Amino acid sequence: MCLVSAVCHGPCGLLDVTLANGAKLLDGRHVTGYSWTEEKLARRTEEVPFSLEEKLRDQAGEYTTAKIPMTKHVVVDGKLITGQNPTSAAGVGEAVLEALG
Repeated sequence: MCLVSAVCHGPCGLLDVTLANGAKLLDGRHVTGYSWTEEKLARRTEEVPFSLEEKLRDQAGEYTTAKIPMTKHVVVDGKLITGQNPTSAAGVGEAVLEALG
């Protein structure tokens, strides 16, 4: 079984990925990743080259965030597991273990 998981800014590595069949990895998928609100709270908006939230909204089927910034939010979409921020790392690990059975 092949799983793909990413946390915080890690979903940057999922952007623009084309699969062997020509489809885009994120097409129609439900994902999360570090939000622009969290970048603002961390005072990092000038340091990051782009808004991950904006890119994920453009490329994925649905991008969601936790209601409260910097709190745990994990999205499982089949074999794709994403976490919003560092607080979500343990939850992503738990979701990976559950997916592996």
